[in-house]
Amino acid sequence: MTLIAVFNPQSPIGIADVMLSAKVPPTDGTMPNGTQFKSQEFKANAWVPYRYSQKMSILNDGKVLALGAGDFSKIKMVISDLVAALGRGLKIEELSSWLNRKAALCGKDTSVIVSWVDGTRYETIAVGNDIHALDLPATKAWHSGSGGAWFRQLPVTIGKKHFQIGEFHENEYVRMQAIAQTGFHLFNERTIGTREAFGGGFQTAYHDGNCFRMCEDVTFLLWKMVHSDDGIPVMLDLYPQIVVQRYRAPFLYFDVASLAPSDPLIGGSSYIFRGSTSIVRAGVPPLLRDSRPAVATPEPLATTPFIDNHILHLWNKKIIDISGHQLMGDVNLSDIKLAQGEDDRYEVELGLRVYDAFRSRKLSTNWKERAVDL
Repeated sequence: MTLIAVFNPQSPIGIADVMLSAKVPPTDGTMPNGTQFKSQEFKANAWVPYRYSQKMSILNDGKVLALGAGDFSKIKMVISDLVAALGRGLKIEELSSWLNRKAALCGKDTSVIVSWVDGTRYETIAVGNDIHALDLPATKAWHSGSGGAWFRQLPVTIGKKHFQIGEFHENEYVRMQAIAQTGFHLFNERTIGTREAFGGGFQTAYHDGNCFRMCEDVTFLLWKMVHSDDGIPVMLDLYPQIVVQRYRAPFLYFDVASLAPSDPLIGGSSYIFRGSTSIVRAGVPPLLRDSRPAVATPEPLATTPFIDNHILHLWNKKIIDISGHQLMGDVNLSDIKLAQGEDDRYEVELGLRVYDAFRSRKLSTNWKERAVDL
């Protein structure tokens, strides 16, 4: 099953999960993003995780972004036909009628969204019975797939931006929102588990003003903030895995770093976590090629241009809140720095102003009554 979405049709940003599901007996497994699942999680589900693939392709020298949800074989047929049509000279003004002629092939179980940007002209066209529009504070999104209910119920919004690095255009802000949505799903998989047989990792593509590009390096950090009986934050801990999503054409990789426990240190203007780590790399093949990624050596931990943080707020071993914090921009100016030495020692340095932002989350007045078991 699937979740795909396109944000901001004038300068589109797309997200797509990598899970392919099938009606087969459930088994235990590990997803590309390192999330482990047990077969009993899917005993009540007809569809269970089966394989993993990219569901999004950049076509026509970067002018076209195509992504699909539903029957994977139909998605590949429609997008392969689109590649052929583009090769024969399909024009942007012909996209809508061309894609609508694929409605019969898509049937009731498959949806395809295509965005085409060519200079000042743009089109975002969708075909299928499962296309939904969602109004968000900074943009609009079209989405499809079994993850749609989760997306509509729990859309991520970006608040104050005073920890962003440099001046940002609207599309960069929306790209931050799209990646934060994928990070929130990783957070859900880690803390609640996999449900509607979608997820396992996401890829993100954006238009940079000239062409579509895949987001190449994104770090996902999960945190636990423990509160006292008075609701005061008293301890911050780093979740024992760091996920770094890397696109190395044509493959999408997830480097999952498992961390040994560490005692955080306060040093000058930083909150520092150090310890040993082991990193495993999982590769996800492209949509339109059957090639499989070779076993590749993971890249060392390092600061990436985008860092997505989600914080689980706890009291008395219960969840009382969830918050998020995103950084994007110059890695040399980032308030969070990651490093890995040759001896497999890791270091995560958290700037104190970001640490203070984590701590400053205001709890609701009835936060104890709303607490749920972890």
